[in-house]
Amino acid sequence: TFNTGLDVFTSSSQANYRGPAPPRPVEPSNGAFSTGPLIENKFDGWICYPAVYGELEIAPTSRAKIVPGVRIESYNLAKGIDISPRLNGRVDIRPGFPRTTVKGGLGIFTQPPQFQEAIPPFGTEGLRSNRAIQYALGAEQEFTRNIEFSVEGFYKQLDRLVSPLPKDIGGGVEYFNVGKG
Repeated sequence: TFNTGLDVFTSSSQANYRGPAPPRPVEPSNGAFSTGPLIENKFDGWICYPAVYGELEIAPTSRAKIVPGVRIESYNLAKGIDISPRLNGRVDIRPGFPRTTVKGGLGIFTQPPQFQEAIPPFGTEGLRSNRAIQYALGAEQEFTRNIEFSVEGFYKQLDRLVSPLPKDIGGGVEYFNVGKG
């Protein structure tokens, strides 16, 4: 079975700011924020995050299912197009009732930078989206026709995280995709 779709988030936004510049990351958080130089900025436009996805459900046997897929998305507040392949699978160790199943998955997932990270004067234009490689393993056990127990474990490997760094000139911060987790 082939499943496909379109997923679009869109919003019209208008923001005006006139106030002190944000403190640098190396400055104490209890500093005199209001004594900094005044900055002014306006944002009036659309935020649009379109995505298309597709996945193919393959059942090589009546006890197993493999689902490879891909999601392709773009964020108008971020640079580039993200291609996120994914693979999920499940196998019934004991088919019928009470069924016992093991399952697992591996995939890449992305998230756009936050509004304040990507729009000047607080943010930096041209950022990439944050990225995570996620791994998951789990099991399901039926006890009755209405009661099933499921347990799952996962691990996330994060990179390209948007992180603030102090500006070399003029104070404040710039954001870069240098974070890991």
